[in-house]
Amino acid sequence: MRSQLFFAALLTGFLLPAPARAADEDVQVSQVALRTLSARTILYREVETTIPQIGQVSAPIVEQLKRLVADKKVVFDGCMIFVYQGATGQPDDKFKLQVGIAVAEGTAAQGDFKVRRLEPLTAATVLYGGPILSIARAYEKVFGELGGKQPTGETREYYYNWEGSESKNNVELIAVGVQ
Repeated sequence: MRSQLFFAALLTGFLLPAPARAADEDVQVSQVALRTLSARTILYREVETTIPQIGQVSAPIVEQLKRLVADKKVVFDGCMIFVYQGATGQPDDKFKLQVGIAVAEGTAAQGDFKVRRLEPLTAATVLYGGPILSIARAYEKVFGELGGKQPTGETREYYYNWEGSESKNNVELIAVGVQ
């Protein structure tokens, strides 16, 4: 569990400049809940990255996905989804990151973007609202309250509302896969 808390702290520290946390009134973190998230089809690009590189690697992919939607090449059907596989919390350890969007069933691959079905995921979840610079609070809470469940190595972030990295109106679901 220590490495998971370290992962959240590093994620926040490497992605964003100081200050490291937003004011308490700008952040909301729900209670931890165990849920089985339903299957979704996503259009995504997978990259191998490290924690310090997440922001610089994901930003151009997000822009390309937005362009595909704007050009009506795909039907957006939900939210932006980041899928982390094998992130250890160590800054130099590489892991797989899939940056994608939920799309309509039957969507075709587009250039370097692939289509796949995200299978249902049993996960410890928290709903987070606030600036991205304070997302470590959500990770600290969910990993601190796993209740003896073991993480599977897959974590998903579902971005339901995004107004910018500093907005207190951002809303994300953090889902840590558990056995």
